[in-house]
Amino acid sequence: MWWMDEDDMSSVGRKETQAGELRENTSIFKSAFHVFKANVGTGVFMLPTFYKDSGYILAPILGVVIGLIVVDCTHNLLNTKTRINRRDCTTYSQIAHYVFGPAMAWFLFIALCLTQFGFCLMYSQLASATMDNMLEFNTKSHYLWVSLVLLICFPMTCYSDNLSLLGIGSLIATICVFYALISCLVQSLMTIHANGGMSKTCNAKGTNIPVGYFNTLANNMMVLEGIAVVLPVHAACTQKRLMSPMITIVLICVIAWYLIFGLIGYLAYGTTLTESLVNVMDLSAWGISIRVFFLLNIILSYPLQFMSAQQLIDVIAKCKPRSWVGLGIRLLINLIIWALAMAMPSSAVNIVVAFIGALPSCCMVLLIPTMVRLQVDYACEHPDEPRGSWHYWKMLFTGNGKPCTFLRARGLVYFIIGILIMVIGTYAIVLEYFV
Repeated sequence: MWWMDEDDMSSVGRKETQAGELRENTSIFKSAFHVFKANVGTGVFMLPTFYKDSGYILAPILGVVIGLIVVDCTHNLLNTKTRINRRDCTTYSQIAHYVFGPAMAWFLFIALCLTQFGFCLMYSQLASATMDNMLEFNTKSHYLWVSLVLLICFPMTCYSDNLSLLGIGSLIATICVFYALISCLVQSLMTIHANGGMSKTCNAKGTNIPVGYFNTLANNMMVLEGIAVVLPVHAACTQKRLMSPMITIVLICVIAWYLIFGLIGYLAYGTTLTESLVNVMDLSAWGISIRVFFLLNIILSYPLQFMSAQQLIDVIAKCKPRSWVGLGIRLLINLIIWALAMAMPSSAVNIVVAFIGALPSCCMVLLIPTMVRLQVDYACEHPDEPRGSWHYWKMLFTGNGKPCTFLRARGLVYFIIGILIMVIGTYAIVLEYFV
């Protein structure tokens, strides 16, 4: 079949991949599913809750702006990889190391781990909240659901090096998320019709002006969470020349869907919606089916988000994915995520989402892709120049004699927006949840 590659299931018994290495065995169709699933996870069901800060007029505009910026930054990162064109520069961290040296690579490594494993934590919390919403055994049921997520997801993370095999899970998760999204959209439209219009709690301009605007940007950027997946997907794809147009098409479709879904959900429920849109569905047979498909999407998305950071850890630890060391590291990380999920109530998911969007996600999605794209040409032309020297960093700001290009103008705008999101977005989170 078109979605099956020759060595999907024949990989058993073959030579193990080396530390951090991915098998080049993934078709463009599976690659598209990986990019789609990396950007359409559980966060999309929380989109309507983001609109309260900016209202139903400005929030969609901000969503379009940040969405187009993310598309451009994703291409910046991919173009940087192809410009370097070295077998030892295939991961996000390796590219950052080549362009800016070990300090940037370690900074990115920390940001990537916080972001990707933070998503896994968010998945555990949302799975627990969804199960509690369906059938609560007792006040301790949260611990049961979080433990089940660990038991189910840990074995899948042991195969994080084989994207072709994970592609089957991505395909199933795509079907699940489509069913849940369309069902929630239909229910939201029915609610608007039954109420005779939008919810009375909806606001046109937002409730937190202008600080909330940056919170909206941070949250929308967090939902477009799949930039770290692009490089390993490109490395594993057998049709690399189709990657760039595929990424553009997939991300534009995702952004368009996000705008429709977020706006209609907000108009239906307004500020009364505080968690995932799934949890306001009726506990009918249809509503339960939505929750079941939503849970399947969570479980199958977990290993894909886990993969991006784990690939870098394998490189640092110099271990093969299914060696004893590799399995031990995966178990340890999963146990840390499990412990954090056990310690935090499922209602704390909004804080996790907001911090991911304002801090590590902003660095990964906006700042670092912009910086490496602006400097990669000079880095390739001067591979032996010390990356920490003043002259080398001066070239980043002066453009090596070309300071006024469209690429540099875009980069400056993205950098300013990223810094503002980090500073003001973090302030908004602290103000809302801790003060």
